[in-house]
Amino acid sequence: MSCALAEATAWQVYFESSGLESSDEFVAWLNASNDNATAWDQVRGAWSLLDEHETSDAGAELRRLALADADAAQASKPRRWWSSIGAGQRIAAAALVVMMVGALTTWGLTRPETYRTSMGERRVVTLSDDSRITLDSNSEVQVRYSKERRTLFLSHGQARFDVAHDTSRPFSVKARGQQVIAVGTSFNIDTLGPELRVTLLEGRVVVAPQSAQVDVASLRDQIINAGTIITSGSAPFVQLAAGEQLALRAGATPEVAPVSAADVSAWESGHLVFDDESLASVIERMSHYSSQRLLIADPRIANLRITGFFNAGDTAGFISTITEYLPVIASTTADGDIALNHR
Repeated sequence: MSCALAEATAWQVYFESSGLESSDEFVAWLNASNDNATAWDQVRGAWSLLDEHETSDAGAELRRLALADADAAQASKPRRWWSSIGAGQRIAAAALVVMMVGALTTWGLTRPETYRTSMGERRVVTLSDDSRITLDSNSEVQVRYSKERRTLFLSHGQARFDVAHDTSRPFSVKARGQQVIAVGTSFNIDTLGPELRVTLLEGRVVVAPQSAQVDVASLRDQIINAGTIITSGSAPFVQLAAGEQLALRAGATPEVAPVSAADVSAWESGHLVFDDESLASVIERMSHYSSQRLLIADPRIANLRITGFFNAGDTAGFISTITEYLPVIASTTADGDIALNHR
């Protein structure tokens, strides 16, 4: 442990506990050598990360240890307090530096990168391992990579994932309480409607509750009929084959059905394809692409069926079509929403 790094940590803890921001003695120390300036930058960067993670258990513990050392050394006194502490406290300070810099460097490497799109925007992101994410309108995904695993979180919206093959680091996406585990594959996750939809475009995926412990290595060796619900303990696993879609609704039995990969992926080119879908589901999905909300004002029309091809965001064209072919009329509310009623 370098003396400059230990002293820089001591100064940071002193300022943190005393409420001061600087002192003449600190400025003199900082300007005494390039090593001191470099060490100070390193400690300040680590402490900034600690501020970001102070609500976590690990972050809170590091802060507690740092300030406990400061109190033990009477850090509230404006002096170079590290020179007055004993050998045992110096060892503790050195250990603190190791913990803080090491742990926070790990945090810096593994904290999630967040990618999002605004209304009407689509975006393609290439990750560090050459995996690709295609984000739909008004969607957000967080990416957390480590040496052991690749974990992503789709918080809302829709995205396609094209996964780079890496057997040493499992790739999984978490959404709505489920985890989609890829074994070198391309798949689509859709959270736009009342159900979670996972569509396998190519390769293999297994879908399981987030709480389930999944042995990815053993899954690679299994040959399971596609669409089969596998029971492992109390957790149901579903394995999909290319061209299959899993629909999961809270409290309902998982459903697997064949779908057109081209139809599912049509949103990537700005189109939406519906095949015998309820009007309630369709308007919920159409509303995702426009700031003007669509509302069902009469429950009698909620289960009318729609099959068709629409441009995402073309609310006027959609309303024109459904009012011509369905017993539906549309009106604009005082809030600017479009209310649909039975005609």
